[in-house]
Amino acid sequence: MVAYKNLTMHGLALGRLSKLVAYKQSLVIGGVAMLDMNDDCPLIEAILNASKGISGLEAAAQGFCDEELRPFLLNTTLVGKKKHIAIAALIKKFIARNAEYRYFLTADIDGFGSLSSYIYVTEGFVQLRHVKTSIKGPNSILVVALEAKYQQLIAEGKLTIAVQFSQIIDEVKLAFSKETSFRGRLAHFIKIIRTHGRLNFAILEHVFTIYLEGFGNLFDFIHCGPYLIDFDLTEVTASTPRCVCTCN
Repeated sequence: MVAYKNLTMHGLALGRLSKLVAYKQSLVIGGVAMLDMNDDCPLIEAILNASKGISGLEAAAQGFCDEELRPFLLNTTLVGKKKHIAIAALIKKFIARNAEYRYFLTADIDGFGSLSSYIYVTEGFVQLRHVKTSIKGPNSILVVALEAKYQQLIAEGKLTIAVQFSQIIDEVKLAFSKETSFRGRLAHFIKIIRTHGRLNFAILEHVFTIYLEGFGNLFDFIHCGPYLIDFDLTEVTASTPRCVCTCN
């Protein structure tokens, strides 16, 4: 049991770290696709440099940049996150044409990171769009998902966990009845889950695997949240529940 908990804690820590890295990269993503006077940018340069001298890939990269990526950047009216989401979609479409093109995911974007990291950050942008809708209204997608998980636990005979889940649902509903703002609800929810995780680490295994319609799993939801509401990132990142031995 201790080994399982320590392994899970390690996984949670890595998850938090990857989200924190993605968040920091999102702060500098603006210049990645900003064209200069020569109609070049760090993103285009990264793709071309990665393929330089590689038979087959060099021509493919040049063609993609000249015929698709650069024209898109010159003509798009999209800005901010929407622009980067569209760019990533264009790149993924290009890479999907040939298995060998996956090599471009290793391309290093000056001052940012790999092309793979760029796509990962933009996927986070898409997820963030759905955070607000997931906690909106009296019967939010989040509450419905929690209640469905509770019913599943009852059906599986996991009554101890189900009791704690019921407490979580009651606390979330109470908090949401008093707080209607997006930021307030999200902050309350994160605190509730973190508190129950400290009381019983096993609850997190069931919480994090809940799937939210239009978003993804609750693990990502909880770790995307702080970046939207200026939550205490240090506290969230360091809030790994204590490992309590239950071997006896």
